[in-house]
Amino acid sequence: MINEIIVFIISVPFIMVGNNLLLKRNYLKISGKKATAIIYKNNRKYGSDSDETYYPVVRFLTDKNEQITQELDCGTNPPRTLGKHIEVLYDPLNPNNVIENNTFNTIALPWLFIVLGTSGILITVLELLDITDIIH
Repeated sequence: MINEIIVFIISVPFIMVGNNLLLKRNYLKISGKKATAIIYKNNRKYGSDSDETYYPVVRFLTDKNEQITQELDCGTNPPRTLGKHIEVLYDPLNPNNVIENNTFNTIALPWLFIVLGTSGILITVLELLDITDIIH
């Protein structure tokens, strides 16, 4: 029973994060502006087990000719290629609210969190009803 509760407790934040990402990205797809950005540098951050993740810092010009330098919220390993041009979406009211405009970032990532969280809750319910025996 305790394992089911742990899976449930972990699953709920996944859905919340996915929903938050989906709302932010949908807002930017509807109200945001597109710009071509250049990958200016990569910020190295360490996660658990000293895993390195590199968060690209991009520079772009807004439609008001304002230069913005901003770290993106999706990191990678290995680091992204410096000088590479990418398309970004930014909020014209807050240009520091920016994401890379690609299918993974705007669609797949939010739904990945939602599906993982929903799956965890579904498995928990099936376990509590003694329909499955996945969680030990």
